[in-house]
Amino acid sequence: MSVIELRKAVLEFIKAYNRAKGEAPSIRMILKKVKTNRIEFYKAFRSLGEACEAAGVGAPVEREDLMKPALRARLRAQTRPIEKEEPKETMARQLSEYEQDIERSRYAAMLDPWKTSEYISKVLPILDPPLWGEAEVLRQ
Repeated sequence: MSVIELRKAVLEFIKAYNRAKGEAPSIRMILKKVKTNRIEFYKAFRSLGEACEAAGVGAPVEREDLMKPALRARLRAQTRPIEKEEPKETMARQLSEYEQDIERSRYAAMLDPWKTSEYISKVLPILDPPLWGEAEVLRQ
């Protein structure tokens, strides 16, 4: 169904529903009767209020009032700037994580040397590949 056909079908349904019940239908009811989905509906209309105005029916004010906080929150989330780390902060964070991993491996070495070597053989290639390469050369 094209956008134009969808608009016609939605407007006809809203008018008929308003004549029968005296109020505007919900979006859910429109979608069910016109046999479409929300994505297609919102391609044709920006909101239920716009669809009702186009049909010449009073917009459901109480529903739109309930939706305003959600729409404002969505708009704020879309316009919020993405926080980027400065290179120095990134390096400091990575260094801190690296130091924490070294401390964990030292502590593990005190508890159980066998598990430590197993842990280091899994983690060291990821944390410091050149150091792991040197360790491999020394082992042979």
